[in-house]
Amino acid sequence: MKSYTLAILLFACFVLITPLGARGTLEPADTTLHLTDGLGRRVSFPESPERVVLAGRANLFLADAVYLFSSASDHVIALAQTDQGMGDFYPLLDPAYQHKRRLPNSAGVEEIMALQPDVVMIKDSMYSTIGRQ
Repeated sequence: MKSYTLAILLFACFVLITPLGARGTLEPADTTLHLTDGLGRRVSFPESPERVVLAGRANLFLADAVYLFSSASDHVIALAQTDQGMGDFYPLLDPAYQHKRRLPNSAGVEEIMALQPDVVMIKDSMYSTIGRQ
């Protein structure tokens, strides 16, 4: 009987003490998104980017990677124009393609930033022409 009473007392202490010890130790989860870009730089976003622009030449490589994610259509607001001589494949990737802005491959910083993107994705080889700006 003593061991039964002792077990109940220990359980009661555990139940009472555990919430007291845990109180105040929970911190809000850090929702900052940390990435390393193609140039090896660490990039941080306080929240997930909602407005994404895919710009620059040879943009098909970026589109291939971005559209692997089913939510890409909801976030991509502009795409670079493509001309591979075989037609445009964006309508196959993005059901909302007709609502996206199409940028010329030579679009400058002013034209891109007028779209107010959260993030602009370009190939690392485009960095010297538009990325620095």
